[in-house]
Amino acid sequence: MSETISMSTKTILNRWSVHRDVLFELVKIFPESSANFRPTPKVMSVVEMIHHLAWVPDFFFSAMEGREWNVPPVPQTIAEA
Repeated sequence: MSETISMSTKTILNRWSVHRDVLFELVKIFPESSANFRPTPKVMSVVEMIHHLAWVPDFFFSAMEGREWNVPPVPQTIAEA
């Protein structure tokens, strides 16, 4: 049973890493001037959303893998993201 769960976790992690890599490539086309853009005042900025999409799922994966969650701070610019 643990091998099945472990394999499922690895599959999920591999798939997510592909999506995260695509996100990183997509971010390269955003102009730096859009980093702090918020379509409405109560939502995340572009750079906050990039950070959220890239790192928050790692919280769940760290729990599945039994490791500590080490998320980097929210970047200030798209270049840092």
